[in-house]
Formats: sequence, structure tokens, C-alpha cells
Amino acid sequence: MKVLDDWMDHEKFIRAVIYGALQNVNRNPKAKFAACIVKGSRVLSFGYNTTSVAHDIVAHAEINAIRSTSKKLRLEHHGSLRGFTLYSTCEPCIMCFGASKYSGIKKIVYGISLDDLSKLNSGQKLVPRKQHRYMKEEVEMVGGVLRQECIDLFSRFH
Repeated sequence: MKVLDDWMDHEKFIRAVIYGALQNVNRNPKAKFAACIVKGSRVLSFGYNTTSVAHDIVAHAEINAIRSTSKKLRLEHHGSLRGFTLYSTCEPCIMCFGASKYSGIKKIVYGISLDDLSKLNSGQKLVPRKQHRYMKEEVEMVGGVLRQECIDLFSRFH
């Protein structure tokens, strides 16, 4: 039953980031990229893509969630988020994956894959897939959680 319980927890947290995205997407259409950092059963922070509103090209949802958690917990060192899980509406890009790995996150759960996102964006490839896969060796990746709901989110606010 642990696998089922884990999957239900994953759905709960992905649903939370979808809800957060829907609350923010009218002010910021890029907020459909949403993420949260979880420890146990507690959400510590949310992050949304703010690249266009903040004029910051690295202000992706995952980066913003990591920054928010770091500030909230007053963290200073790489690896400080060991035991935490990152939840995101979309598979993290190579930058966000690298930041997650550097921060110590060992599990990433997401809704749609970068391949799904590429299909929604007329086949535009978003990341060098071979290089991204290489980096995943020490991080557990769980994809496709509430995939259709995330596809609907990205399709609706494309």
C-alpha cells in the first residue's frame, strides 16, 4: 500500500501546485509553471515562473520555490534540502534540475514531461535530452502525476 499512499500524496501536492497556478495565471500567464517544496506532509513554499514580470530570465518556478524555502529556513549551504521533495507542474528544465540537485533535493515529482511541453509548443525542443538524463542519476524522478490536468492547464493558458 506504500506505493498507493505515495501516489496519493503526489497527486495531493501536484493538485496544490495546479491550484496555485490557476490563482496566479491571470496576473502572470507564465505562472502555469508552478512548483512547491515539501518536507513530509508539509508544503514549505510555492514558486511560480516570474521571468516576465520580474525581468529575470532565471526566475523559473522551481528556482523561486527553492529561494523561498531557503529564505524561510535561513539556509546557507549546498545540500541543505536533503529529505525535501520538489513538486512541479512540468518536468524541470536542466537549469532547475541542476539547482534542485545542488540544493540536495533527492526527489522530483512533476505533471507533464518536457516532451509533452514540446508537443504543446509546436515540437520545439526545450532541453538537450541526453545531457538532462545524465544528470538524473542521483535524483528520483516521478513523472506523469495528474498529467492530463497539467496538459489542460498548459493548453488553456498557452
